[in-house]
Amino acid sequence: MSTANKGRPRIANPKNIQVKFRADKQLIEDIDYCCKSLNLNKSDVLRLGIQKVKSDIEQK
Repeated sequence: MSTANKGRPRIANPKNIQVKFRADKQLIEDIDYCCKSLNLNKSDVLRLGIQKVKSDIEQK
């Protein structure tokens, strides 16, 4: 049995870069509200937000 087949399968676009930013209490509350409303985690909500801003910029 080969050890190459053990563990989780590899994905095409691994999310292996961490980003850190400063936030105030209101921003964290807004992110938490979005997480609960959409049933997503913080990373997913932030990714959606970035995609929306990028889409808005490209439409101009």
